[in-house]
Amino acid sequence: MEDNTKDGYVDWLKEFEWNWGCTVNLRYGIRRKSAGCLWRGWIGRLEELEGHPLSWARLAEVGETSGRLHFHGVVAGVLCTAPKTAESLWLGGDARVVVMHRALGR
Repeated sequence: MEDNTKDGYVDWLKEFEWNWGCTVNLRYGIRRKSAGCLWRGWIGRLEELEGHPLSWARLAEVGETSGRLHFHGVVAGVLCTAPKTAESLWLGGDARVVVMHRALGR
């Protein structure tokens, strides 16, 4: 992705209030299409716990040193699920979910 396009998305995402920032890694051999299904399944499990739809955005990236696909994402609408619970629900590898106390960049 070109830097100016990436910067444009970052600026746009700053306009929203996000509950979580996350990085979810994928085991070796998982391709993009399967990775997308894993992400949607993870969001679906979180929505079941929350009892309502969540808003989210994600960016796929391949690690420079590991060569592994992973997602960086943000999630909004979380009311009761703990980040550690969300991490344990990720089935594609390991996950890190952090609480964002205010909107990106504000």
